[in-house]
Amino acid sequence: MPFQNGFDPMTYGWMEWAIVGGALFLVLLIILLLIFARPKKVKIGGSVKAKSGKSFFCEETNEALIVQGENAWLADSLGMTELLRAIDGPKVKLTGKVVYFAKEIKKISVSQEGDQLKRGQTFERQYVTLDFVSSEEVRVGTRLFIADEVLRIRDEKQKAAEAKAAKIQEKVDAKQAKLDAKQAKKDAKLAKKAKKSQDI
Repeated sequence: MPFQNGFDPMTYGWMEWAIVGGALFLVLLIILLLIFARPKKVKIGGSVKAKSGKSFFCEETNEALIVQGENAWLADSLGMTELLRAIDGPKVKLTGKVVYFAKEIKKISVSQEGDQLKRGQTFERQYVTLDFVSSEEVRVGTRLFIADEVLRIRDEKQKAAEAKAAKIQEKVDAKQAKLDAKQAKKDAKLAKKAKKSQDI
């Protein structure tokens, strides 16, 4: 029986050394497999970015729209995404009004003929029209989607204007503080003179 003398390497025979060598080989093999079979890291982001697509955002409803060729993804404020496919196929031109296939709905109807109920079903296709007003604006029904770049530039301009207004207000406050300090000195001098005149 192996390892009868405990775990003292000086007393190991060929069987104990074979077991230790096999265990080391298995550990090394597992480490190599873990290194080479490791899955590639996948970046998970808050929004979907298409390589050649363009993303739009509707401020009123907090919905997002990403258009890439014949495909468009419409995401609502809860994150539910709907894939739309242009009925013109891959050669679609993203100008003017473009019709996209949204989904197919199964409708079931029940009718009565005499004593029997008859069940029928039909399939209806739903379509969505995207109106490409310009390269920065897309209208879907009554909702207006604005390109993310335009919104980003607008936000940067607004932040710069706010920072400028804050600097101007800071200068006005500093001037007012100086004027208040001068007025306080004048009032103190007048009070001193009045006190002296009263003492005399």
